[in-house]
Amino acid sequence: MDDVESLEDYKPGGLCPVDIGDILDNRFEVVHKLGHGGIATVWLCYDTKSKTWRAVKINAAEKSSEDCSDMKAMKAMKKLKLKSIHRQDSHVVMPLKTFWTTSPNGRHLCSVLPLLGPRLSDWRSELGKDGDRVNKIGYQIAEGLSFIHSKGICHGDFRPQNILMKLKSVDKMKKEEMEELIGEPITDEVWTQEGKRSENAPKQVVKAFPWQRFQEFVTDEIAIVDFGEAFESAHPPEKLGIPWEYAAPEIIFNGKPSIAVDIWSLACTLLEVRLGTRLTGDLNSIIRRMERFIGPIPHPFRPVAEQMVYEQELEEYTLWGSDEDPKPTPPKPLPEGKDVALEPMSGPLDTPINKPEEREEEAGEQYTTTLQKKLGSKQMTIELQIPPNAPPGTKGKKTLVLYSLPEEEVLLLADLLGKMFQYDPEKRIKAADVLKHAWYKGKQTTAGLHLSRCSFLVNVIQFHLDLM
Repeated sequence: MDDVESLEDYKPGGLCPVDIGDILDNRFEVVHKLGHGGIATVWLCYDTKSKTWRAVKINAAEKSSEDCSDMKAMKAMKKLKLKSIHRQDSHVVMPLKTFWTTSPNGRHLCSVLPLLGPRLSDWRSELGKDGDRVNKIGYQIAEGLSFIHSKGICHGDFRPQNILMKLKSVDKMKKEEMEELIGEPITDEVWTQEGKRSENAPKQVVKAFPWQRFQEFVTDEIAIVDFGEAFESAHPPEKLGIPWEYAAPEIIFNGKPSIAVDIWSLACTLLEVRLGTRLTGDLNSIIRRMERFIGPIPHPFRPVAEQMVYEQELEEYTLWGSDEDPKPTPPKPLPEGKDVALEPMSGPLDTPINKPEEREEEAGEQYTTTLQKKLGSKQMTIELQIPPNAPPGTKGKKTLVLYSLPEEEVLLLADLLGKMFQYDPEKRIKAADVLKHAWYKGKQTTAGLHLSRCSFLVNVIQFHLDLM
């Protein structure tokens, strides 16, 4: 069955076997699956004690310990004496409580969270060119990160996949109403190759239900989640696990993490959310994007970057190359000195990253920097169009539409992103100062509990706490 966790993850040290109807911590009844990943599963549970709906994330045993990242983040927040409602008002959602459960696979950390909606990236896909709503969310994103930083904490994995949309009017929903809304679980039996049950695995695997069934309850308020990579700014780790698409140069090229890594990730998030496109790509594409936005990769990152590209090309040559293909050559030593002008690793910087998709050739001539051209280029979205003077009840037709951001906004947002996209972490703008930038003028009003007006444009939107 597609879209379920790998059965190979049910082993000693692995995932906790859970079945529909199980009772966790003597109070949380498992009703349905919300999501899964390599290190955890997430379940829709009915709290029989408080009569509310909760999401319970159950870590794999090898990812559960008193000093694991999730517990460290909880302890850091508790140390600061932050009340749960305070964190939520600042767009931050931490577990309401934690508990431990045991299985044949080991001891598992369980985190109880409010029931939240789709990922920000999935929510964004339904808004099209509704700039007002998008920009208000952009303010919440920066406001939440500023709050986290003000407490001396770095999120460490700040990106759209770790920002969820809040739901309205579901916590106290009656059990029969919820079960009717989400439908019967889609399951499949689990057997060993010998046709037996295994104590290491559940009796059934469960497919997460589609989130569009909650579409009428989705609000325009965000919830920053998953503090598994978080750290106190005074005690940075040696490395972080954030995907490279959102990672600062020092993370990719073996530099030392600091609280400034979140600023780079914030810039990536704002760029992605405002344009409604996702940042993807391999190492070469990421380097290309960096260099086009802020110039050639400098010392001390350059030697590491060139070595990484060489090793990648050598691996590809070994796997797929022929005698006619030139073998990659090791990078040459670079000249030392801060004033040495380096050529871009990725070729001329005046051509788009991906011309058919970026459409930068259609940006206005008034834009001079790559960031301006990127933001000012034609964007494509889907709109539900209804003919003028159509009678009530007429169904709209989904149509591809091209649009551009207003020139004033392009110039302001490019200026803000330029202050965040800096190779030197010390030169990046602080989170509190991001909120003071002119681009945010008029965006301070939070979105409140404005319900989503459009239908989701994705077939299946699953609950996701970046469990991969």
